[in-house]
Amino acid sequence: MKKLLALFLAIIFLYFTNRTLTSCSKDDFIMQNCTAMGTLLGEGRVCTDENLIYNIVSGETGAGIEPGTRVMIVCDVLAGTRGTTDEFDVRADRIEIPLSGVPLMASSFDASSFTDAIGVSDAWISGGYLNLYCVWIGRRNSSLTHRTELLYDDVREDRDTAAFVLVHDGMGEGFYENTESASDLTPIYKIATFPVQDLIHDGNVAVKLTFTWHVTDGQYIYPQTESRSMIYSLPSSGTGAASSEPSTKAIISPLTTLLP
Repeated sequence: MKKLLALFLAIIFLYFTNRTLTSCSKDDFIMQNCTAMGTLLGEGRVCTDENLIYNIVSGETGAGIEPGTRVMIVCDVLAGTRGTTDEFDVRADRIEIPLSGVPLMASSFDASSFTDAIGVSDAWISGGYLNLYCVWIGRRNSSLTHRTELLYDDVREDRDTAAFVLVHDGMGEGFYENTESASDLTPIYKIATFPVQDLIHDGNVAVKLTFTWHVTDGQYIYPQTESRSMIYSLPSSGTGAASSEPSTKAIISPLTTLLP
């Protein structure tokens, strides 16, 4: 049976989730490898989903990115900006434009082409957006653009839960039973973000995210796929309250607790 090393799963943790929180005091503050979603206000300045301002004093500045663009910033928070209460000086390691789109209604979406595997290692809600660390299998040096959509289950009877399904079209480049050679397959990593505030209602107490990923035995992944789910209990504030300090993000669920 064809198989690929499950090293792919280990890599995504190292690539996306290497963050260490060392202090949370405004007066004596150092946070290493902080990840935040927000809006680029201009070169060297980001407003996070928590309405904090990150002033970039070194590293990546977002040069060439249009102001107003939604971004992910990975940075070290150095200190509070002098004379402010909600601004911080940071050293930016990375600023990325995430994969984005508007959630579509599942009842009217033709998902016949969106049957390929896509994995999610982390998911969280901030600023009214559902943010996802994603991975799929593709071909090295491919010119094809894969398609990913977030579907909202608009016919679900359980109104306590807002349910979403992440689907993927690998354009024929995935890891399949009929794949003749896996030598040029590679994991493709993306951060994705979708506005969900209008789809999460006052009566919702949880968010469920379902996606399809490869069957794995812990050492290898196989062409076969299975459905997996993540559950997130919503705070009383709904889609995430603002904070007066940088913080680690609210994780929906770690990969180790995914339910088949």
